[in-house]
Amino acid sequence: MASQGLLVAAAGLYQSYATAAEDDETSGLALLAPALIAVLVALAAARLLTPLAGRVGRRALRSGRVPAALGATQLARRPGTHRVFALLVIAVALLGTAVGGWTAADDSRAERARHELGADRVLTVQARSRAQLVAAVRAADPGGTQAMAVVRSNDGPATVLLAVDSARFAAVADWQSVYGDLPPADLLHPPAPAPLSTTDGELALDVATKVLPAPLAPLTPDEQPGGAAGGAAPPPPAKAADPMFVLVHLATEAGDQVTVRFGPLRDARAVYRAPLSGCGSGCRVLGIEPVTRNFAGRSVVPDPGSTVTVFGLRGGAGPVLTPAVLSDVTRWRAGVGRTTVGPNLTATGGALTITAVRAAREDDQSTRVYVVDAPSPLPVVTTSNASMPSAGDPRLAVFGGDEVPVHTVGAVRNLPTTSRFGYLMDLEYADRIAENPGTVDTPQVWLAPGAPAGIVDKLRAGGLTVIADETAASVTDRLDREAPPAALRFQLVAALAGLLLTAGAFIVVAAVERPERAAELAALRAQGLPPRVVRRVAWGGYGGLAVAAVLLGLGASALAQAVTRRPIPLFVDGWDVLPVAVGPQFLPLVMALLGGLLVVGAAGAAAATLLVRAVRGEESA
Repeated sequence: MASQGLLVAAAGLYQSYATAAEDDETSGLALLAPALIAVLVALAAARLLTPLAGRVGRRALRSGRVPAALGATQLARRPGTHRVFALLVIAVALLGTAVGGWTAADDSRAERARHELGADRVLTVQARSRAQLVAAVRAADPGGTQAMAVVRSNDGPATVLLAVDSARFAAVADWQSVYGDLPPADLLHPPAPAPLSTTDGELALDVATKVLPAPLAPLTPDEQPGGAAGGAAPPPPAKAADPMFVLVHLATEAGDQVTVRFGPLRDARAVYRAPLSGCGSGCRVLGIEPVTRNFAGRSVVPDPGSTVTVFGLRGGAGPVLTPAVLSDVTRWRAGVGRTTVGPNLTATGGALTITAVRAAREDDQSTRVYVVDAPSPLPVVTTSNASMPSAGDPRLAVFGGDEVPVHTVGAVRNLPTTSRFGYLMDLEYADRIAENPGTVDTPQVWLAPGAPAGIVDKLRAGGLTVIADETAASVTDRLDREAPPAALRFQLVAALAGLLLTAGAFIVVAAVERPERAAELAALRAQGLPPRVVRRVAWGGYGGLAVAAVLLGLGASALAQAVTRRPIPLFVDGWDVLPVAVGPQFLPLVMALLGGLLVVGAAGAAAATLLVRAVRGEESA
C-alpha cells in the first residue's frame, strides 16, 4: 500500500506541475501539489524509518550506547510508529506551506496597496488649475519633504502618465526596490530659462506691423469689360484690411489665464498701452499672438506674409521683454501641436519679428509664439516595457489633451500607480509646454509618512478641495476583505487544526503502547538499568521522533514551495503588476518550525513524561 501511495503521489505531483507550467493557471491538481509533495516525502521517509532505526540500534548496541540502542530498537519494533511519523511529517509540511502562502499573500497585498497609491497617504483633490495645485502644495510644505503635487492621466487603458513635482519625488513617493533605481530630480527637471513675469499696472508694448494688401473684391457682371453698362469698367475697389491686434498671454500663480490686447496697430512703429489687472503678486508671460478681427468680432489669424515686430514690453515694475530676450531666438518657439503650422520667427537687432505663414488647413494655422521656459521635447522616464507611440516624432497627451513632443531620459522596471506601461515627467514643465492640456486627469497630493495632520488644513487654505483621502493601510484592509485572503486564512487554520489532531493521534498511539513499553523498561530497571537511562530512552524515543518529523516536514514544505507555483490566486482581479515572492522564505519557515516544535514537541514531551511515570508505577507495583 505504501508503494502504491508513493506512485500515486508522484504521478499527481508531475501532472499538477505540468498543467501549471503549460497554461500558467491554477488547476485543481495544482491546489493539491503541496499536499502531494508532503505525502510523497512522508511515505518515503516512513518506509525508511523502521530499517534505519534497526540499523542505528544495532550499531549503538555494539558501541555500548545503551540509551540510543534501546530507543532505536523500540522504534524499529513498533509496527504503527511509521504511520504516526508519516502523519506528523504531512501535518508539519502543510503547516509550513500554509504559513508561507499566508505571509506571501500578506506581503503582496501590502506591496500592492503601496504601489497603487504611490505614497503612504494620497489625497485626491480639486484645483482650479495644475499651477494652483503646485503652488498650494509648496505653500503647505515649504521644506519639500512631506507633500508633493501629482497629476495622473491616461494615454490608453493600460498606460499611466505620472506628472510630479520632481524635486520632492524622492522624499515623498513610496519608491519600491522592485522598480529599479530612483531617477534623480535633475533628470526630469533640467535647467531651463527663467520665466518672464510682470505685475498689475499699465503695460506698454513697442511694436510695428506690416499688413499685406487686402485681396480685391470680385467683379460683378456689370463691371466686367463689355458689361451691361458698356464701355470700360472702372477698377474694382480694394477690400478694406482687417485691423491688426497683438495679444499678450499671461498666467497667474494660480494658473488663471490673463490676456491683454493691444491695438488696432498702425503700420508705423508705435507704443501701445493697456491695463493689466488680476495678477496679484505677479503673472508669468506665456507668449505673444498677432491676430485680426473679422466682421463678427472674433480674433483670427492674419493673412500669410503679414508681420509684427516687437521691440519691447514694459510693465509697472519695469521692462518685461527686453532687447536681449527679443533678439535671442532660443527664448521663443512656435506651437508644439502635431499639425500646428506656426509663424516664422526672426530675432535680430533687439527685436522679434513674427511672420504669418499659410497652412493647408485653416484650423492648423497659428501666429502665437511662446516664451521658452521649459524644455521641449519634454524629458520623461518610462517603464522598461513601454515604447514611444511614434518613433520618429514621439508624443504623449500629457493631460489628456493635445499631444506634446517628449524624449526618453531614463527607464525603470516599473513606476508607482502604473499597471503595464508608465511615463514619469515633471509636472511644472509639463503644464508649461501643454498648449491645450484638456481635463482628463486626476490631481492628487501625495503625503510622506509622518506628515502632520494640519497639512490638510493648509492645503484647503491654499484653495484645494479634498474629495478623497486614502492610506496604504486602508487599501490593505480593503484587499484583506476579499476572497483569496479568507481562503488563505482558512488554509492556515485548517493546517493548525490538522497539526493539533495529528499531535493528539501521536499521544493516543503512545498511550496504547505505554503499558507494554513500561513493563519492558521496568524489567530492565530490575536488572540494574539506571533511572537516568530510562528517562533518556523515553525522551529520546518520543522526542527524537517528534523532532525528526518536524524537521522532515519542514524540508517537505520548502521543497513544495520550491517546485510548485502559488496554489491560490492572491487577488480576485488577477492583478500581477509586481512579482510575488516564490520559493521557500526564511521567516515563514522559522514560524512553521516554531509552531511544529511547540505542538509536536509538546505531544512528544507528554508521551515521554507519561512513560517515565508508568515505569515508576510498574516498579512500585
